Amino acid sequence: MTKKLEVRTEELDAQYDSIFGNVAEIIEAARRSAARSVNSIMTAAYWLIGRRVVEFEQSGKKRAEYGTALIERLAVDMSKRFGRGFSRQNIQQMRLFYLLYPVERIFQTVSAESSLAGIASRFPLPWSAYVRLLSVKNKNARAFYEAEALGGDFDRADRADIQSKVSDAEEAAKDEVWGGYRFVVIADSQEPDGLKTIDLGAGHSSGGETLCGRVITALKSQALLNESVGAGYIERNCPPALQESGAWPLASLRQSFLNGSLTRLLDPDTTLRGKIVEFVSKGDFGLASGQKPDGTYERVWFNEPLGADEVAFESGVFLLLKSKASLLKTMLEPGAEPEPTPGPEPTPVGGRGEPTPGPSPEPEPRPSAGTRTFRISGDVPPEIWNRLGTKVLPKLRGGSDLKIGIEFSVTIDGQLAQSFETDLKQILEDLGLTGRIHVE
Repeated sequence: MTKKLEVRTEELDAQYDSIFGNVAEIIEAARRSAARSVNSIMTAAYWLIGRRVVEFEQSGKKRAEYGTALIERLAVDMSKRFGRGFSRQNIQQMRLFYLLYPVERIFQTVSAESSLAGIASRFPLPWSAYVRLLSVKNKNARAFYEAEALGGDFDRADRADIQSKVSDAEEAAKDEVWGGYRFVVIADSQEPDGLKTIDLGAGHSSGGETLCGRVITALKSQALLNESVGAGYIERNCPPALQESGAWPLASLRQSFLNGSLTRLLDPDTTLRGKIVEFVSKGDFGLASGQKPDGTYERVWFNEPLGADEVAFESGVFLLLKSKASLLKTMLEPGAEPEPTPGPEPTPVGGRGEPTPGPSPEPEPRPSAGTRTFRISGDVPPEIWNRLGTKVLPKLRGGSDLKIGIEFSVTIDGQLAQSFETDLKQILEDLGLTGRIHVE
């Protein structure tokens, strides 16, 4: 009996390692499956939370306006009850998760929605993977990454190794790109072919400097770019024809700084606007607008405070040389009445041929200039939206009873339309325009 037991023990010893390995693999596979199952269940729960929030918003116009407030309250109450994982950002992610994976994409029939497990079976990836997918805006790209993620199940070590290799590849790509940007070409009227080539020098992605920063540094080192400009520089470089007239259109002045005729400025519009205000207030230059046929102007500023909104880079606004501005300002100042033109000597009273005096004629009333109301409307292309505000609005402020309305039209993906509308209404509420601007 003892001998048979020893034989069986030897057989067990010989096969035990294999059996133990199989059993351990079963347990580990079961734990992984349980972890994936729990993760899928929680992913399904997050999808249902997002669905509930979206359905609340879409159930009425009033409720849509309360969408942000709902998320705020849910974040507070759910965090108190369930702990971490239900911040405002997390609940917004759940809402977006539902919008990107709507019911019709998850289920073929409504009856399939009966159980949480049925919903979980539709989400094979962990919640963290779906959160990363939410940041991918392109629908096709998101589907590609999702399919790639489903292609393999990596453990933590494998994932860390892959991320490390990806980081190394990104750094190598950055160095390759930086090495490729060595020269920059700018317009320069002093060069025979009108172009000037500048060597940026060797760059490296780890240097902490942007490509734009490298270009700016190179331009400054060769005195091709400045951060400001002085009154003397502008006066010395004023074209001869403009020196004779004493007036330089601001549109032409600005273009001279942009095309290389004058030194380039780091921020030309902001710098010129600020310097012109300074020049006029100190009496180095004058500013005029509204040129008349006789060569004078409707408005002239010289040696006085000037608002920055009056400096518009348009052909009808002029920078005046000091002598010209002083002369025009003197002409506009109130002075003595013009001397009357001498007429014929009056005939003495009682003289021969004296006309019978009659009543003096009443002076004719001067016609009133009156007022005129302008209405501006039409479609504006996107590329000049900002310029419309900086050029047209300052001009309109010269009148009275200015009224401005808006009308925008934009097309949004149907899945994101409700979220877009909610965010837009929240922005209008933050600006205090809820009752004045309507979204349809």
